[in-house]
Amino acid sequence: MAETERNLRALGLFRDVGIDTIRVDGRLVVRVNTADAWTTTVQAEAKSTGGQLEWGLGLKEKNLLGTATLGRAKFRNKVDREEVTLEASQNRLFGTRIRVHSRFDLLSDGDNGDWTFGVPFRAFADRQSWELHGGFAQRRELQFRDGENCSGSFGTGCFCRTCGSPTLPWRTRPDSSGWAGSPK
Repeated sequence: MAETERNLRALGLFRDVGIDTIRVDGRLVVRVNTADAWTTTVQAEAKSTGGQLEWGLGLKEKNLLGTATLGRAKFRNKVDREEVTLEASQNRLFGTRIRVHSRFDLLSDGDNGDWTFGVPFRAFADRQSWELHGGFAQRRELQFRDGENCSGSFGTGCFCRTCGSPTLPWRTRPDSSGWAGSPK
């Protein structure tokens, strides 16, 4: 129960977590008490590059509509473009092990986006994980040669890649000989 309490606190969604056991109708029941924390943050950034100011403002919510969904909206004024970023992430889609993440950038000179869908490792007992990643871009790519801007054309691209990690039968603690990492 102490580990579950620590895991709930580590989510950053609760300001108070308490777990206890009680008897109800002669049965032992686990009671979990939580109090929501404030999870909206304001993001601000500013920097000077070559005498020109770049800045950005945004909002990040870690518990969107009480669903533990991360939502983010951000505006950035950069030297070469303006961009609005919209992002969403859910670590357990509909209570399953599936993780989804997407980001979309509306640029003053094109668009950009990426997504992830998969089942990550969450515990030592997990036997496998997999993820699909994809993205697209249609934007101006600045190119300079000898200090001269020679760009102006748009670049377009898409990608999709997969990753997988099956669990191998290896130990993480030393055996009687003191050797760690040998097969079982």
